[in-house]
Amino acid sequence: MVKIKKLENLIEEIILILGLILIIVATAMLSIVAAIYVTGLILFLFGFLLAYTKKERR
Repeated sequence: MVKIKKLENLIEEIILILGLILIIVATAMLSIVAAIYVTGLILFLFGFLLAYTKKERR
Protein backbone atom coordinates (compact mmCIF):
# COMPACT_ATOMS: atom_id res chain seq x y z
CA MET A 1 0.00 0.00 0.00
CA VAL A 2 2.82 2.41 0.83
CA LYS A 3 4.40 1.90 -2.60
CA ILE A 4 1.11 2.74 -4.31
CA LYS A 5 0.88 6.05 -2.41
CA LYS A 6 4.44 6.95 -3.39
CA LEU A 7 3.71 6.01 -7.00
CA GLU A 8 0.62 8.25 -7.02
CA ASN A 9 2.75 11.21 -5.92
CA LEU A 10 5.40 10.44 -8.52
CA ILE A 11 2.91 10.00 -11.37
CA GLU A 12 1.77 13.62 -11.03
CA GLU A 13 5.35 14.87 -11.17
CA ILE A 14 6.27 12.60 -14.08
CA ILE A 15 3.27 13.75 -16.11
CA LEU A 16 4.12 17.39 -15.36
CA ILE A 17 7.74 16.93 -16.47
CA LEU A 18 6.72 15.05 -19.62
CA GLY A 19 4.27 17.81 -20.50
CA LEU A 20 6.97 20.44 -20.11
CA ILE A 21 9.36 18.40 -22.24
CA LEU A 22 6.74 18.17 -24.98
CA ILE A 23 6.25 21.93 -24.87
CA ILE A 24 10.00 22.47 -25.22
CA VAL A 25 10.30 19.97 -28.09
CA ALA A 26 7.36 21.50 -29.94
CA THR A 27 8.87 24.96 -29.53
CA ALA A 28 12.25 23.68 -30.74
CA MET A 29 10.56 22.42 -33.90
CA LEU A 30 9.40 25.97 -34.54
CA SER A 31 12.55 27.82 -33.51
CA ILE A 32 15.67 26.94 -31.54
CA VAL A 33 15.93 30.43 -30.05
CA ALA A 34 12.30 30.31 -28.91
CA ALA A 35 12.94 26.88 -27.35
CA ILE A 36 15.86 28.31 -25.36
CA TYR A 37 13.64 31.13 -24.09
CA VAL A 38 10.87 28.69 -23.16
CA THR A 39 13.34 26.40 -21.37
CA GLY A 40 14.79 29.34 -19.47
CA LEU A 41 11.33 30.50 -18.45
CA ILE A 42 10.34 27.01 -17.28
CA LEU A 43 13.56 26.62 -15.25
CA PHE A 44 13.07 30.09 -13.76
CA LEU A 45 9.52 29.22 -12.71
CA PHE A 46 10.65 25.89 -11.24
CA GLY A 47 13.34 27.68 -9.24
CA PHE A 48 10.87 30.28 -8.01
CA LEU A 49 8.37 27.58 -7.07
CA LEU A 50 10.98 25.55 -5.19
CA ALA A 51 12.24 28.60 -3.31
CA TYR A 52 8.68 29.66 -2.43
CA THR A 53 7.62 26.22 -1.21
CA LYS A 54 10.87 25.84 0.74
CA LYS A 55 10.18 29.15 2.51
CA GLU A 56 6.64 27.98 3.30
CA ARG A 57 7.93 24.80 5.00
CA ARG A 58 10.11 26.71 7.48
